[in-house]
Amino acid sequence: MHINAHGGGLLKDGEVWYWYGEHKVERKAGNRAQVGVGCYSSRDLVTWKNEGIALKVSNEEGHDIEKDCILERPKVVKAPATGKYVMLFHLERKGRGYNDARVGIAVADKPGLLTIVFNFRYTIHSSFSWRRFLPQGKRNKKGKNNGSIRSTRIRRQADACQGR
Repeated sequence: MHINAHGGGLLKDGEVWYWYGEHKVERKAGNRAQVGVGCYSSRDLVTWKNEGIALKVSNEEGHDIEKDCILERPKVVKAPATGKYVMLFHLERKGRGYNDARVGIAVADKPGLLTIVFNFRYTIHSSFSWRRFLPQGKRNKKGKNNGSIRSTRIRRQADACQGR
């Protein structure tokens, strides 16, 4: 099976693994969201089943995830307090570019189809990198932090992030 899940991540729920990632198309249009975020499932990490498009882009003009927006690096976690599935992703609304970079949040009751809840501008650091697992203090060749958000602390989970 061909897996089309660019920039994605894995989530284990019970005995099943879920792989979420950007569904890319060929050529230049593939750099912008044309379809949405795909979802695949597996019990053994070898054999995968296509679960379809978990978060679809909209054809509605002006929608936050309108076709041709930039929707990247989707990551899904299960919120322990509610049992809901929460997707975080990098978003640049159509035609607005990186200066409008945002964090998008979508939720679902079960793995698979998610509904966008809201998005916000993350002004302290760029929303582009989700490198949470880099060792703190790791630097690139120019001495920079590689974009990791190493000082962010969550004191209380917001209702929307819990899927409420």
